[in-house]
Amino acid sequence: RALKAGGLLAFTLEKSRRRGSHLLPTGRFCHHPGHARSALAAAGYGAIEVEEAALRSEAGAPVAGLLVSALRPH
Repeated sequence: RALKAGGLLAFTLEKSRRRGSHLLPTGRFCHHPGHARSALAAAGYGAIEVEEAALRSEAGAPVAGLLVSALRPH
């Protein structure tokens, strides 16, 4: 409700290959790309973009993630 109509919402998520979302042994949640899209669509957002990206390195290995953006409708 705080985001104005036409505003851009952007965030990152750790990526999961499994459907939905779940808790990792690291204590972080990870999300399937389809789960991110469907949750934003259900909340009324449009122009949803989900791109895969390495978010950071952990123990010398890249952490698979998602760059997510969506527009709040007018």
